[in-house]
Amino acid sequence: MKRTVLAAVMVVALMFGIVAYAVAADEDVVVTARVNPAFSMTIDTNAIDFTGLNVGDTDSGTAVITVKSNKLWDFTKSDVVDPLLVPVLSEATDVAEGVGQARGVTDITATYDIDLTVDEAYDLLADTDYTATYNYDAVQQP
Repeated sequence: MKRTVLAAVMVVALMFGIVAYAVAADEDVVVTARVNPAFSMTIDTNAIDFTGLNVGDTDSGTAVITVKSNKLWDFTKSDVVDPLLVPVLSEATDVAEGVGQARGVTDITATYDIDLTVDEAYDLLADTDYTATYNYDAVQQP
């Protein structure tokens, strides 16, 4: 009987030893990921040509600016316009300047209108190139 009890105690001890060993072999795996910022800005055309117009004409042109960002971004614009063009040329975008523009893909349409029906159109000299440069800035937030 002592041998049976001793054998039973050894079997129970062996079983708990195996269970204890299985718990002791538990390991963790840590998985990390870092996503790089994605940001780009493109424009479909870099020139709008209003040549061959006469006083009394109107015309318009457009450019599409595409911003792709996986973070919020800020949009600003500036211009340098020949003073004689100021009364006859206008520019507008369908996205307002500001901070915190939406993530993803944003298409901004810039529209340029020239109106030679106003009195100031007569101040423009014939066969003379007048220039306006519009600068669009998109900056990704940190």
